[in-house]
Amino acid sequence: MLRVLMVDDDARLAGMVKDALEAQGYRFASARTLREGRALLKADLPDVLILDRSLPDGDGLDLCREVKGSPRNRALPVLFLSARRAWPEKVLGLEVGADDYLAKPFRVEELFARLRALVRRCRPPEGPVVSAGPVRVDAAMRLASAAGKKLDLTRLEFDLLSALLASPGRVLTRRQLLETVWGYGPEVDITTRVVDTAVLGLRKKLGTHAAGLETVPGFGYRWTLTES
Repeated sequence: MLRVLMVDDDARLAGMVKDALEAQGYRFASARTLREGRALLKADLPDVLILDRSLPDGDGLDLCREVKGSPRNRALPVLFLSARRAWPEKVLGLEVGADDYLAKPFRVEELFARLRALVRRCRPPEGPVVSAGPVRVDAAMRLASAAGKKLDLTRLEFDLLSALLASPGRVLTRRQLLETVWGYGPEVDITTRVVDTAVLGLRKKLGTHAAGLETVPGFGYRWTLTES
């Protein structure tokens, strides 16, 4: 049974989400402040964290940074559910490590779809070690490296790199990446700029090795560096 923790000070919204999720078999807990959220996370780690940005005692970005910076919690999927709809706000949420960002108001059906996608994406990985040039990913160990140096990637960045390395030389469209990496189906209405933001973050961490990650204008991305 999937356990969801929602940190949001809107009691009415939390109640609506609680009723909807529990009707689908989810276990639900909620907190109205960052302080309460931290306490619940410490007591029992959920399977997914739904997090608002504007809370009485601060910005949800702070809790997201703490979660993703903690060895115990960093694998926890974080979905921002916020009234801050502007694209720069969404980018900021993703840059601090969130796995997804859904703006209010929203449809419950889309929330379900995104939660299902997060669960699929965060299942224990299986698969071989893949190398392309100096870059290497080990799916089972969740380790990535470049020229022998470990890369400190988020879950999303790791999955994105894995998808690109698994198909060297092949162009993967943004929609293909949304389906294979994010786990979204066609029912999810999401801008493909989310892919571009994730690629930008991955390029920064790859450093000089980012030369292998090529943008194909109008289509998507591919990995071109195949020789060490």
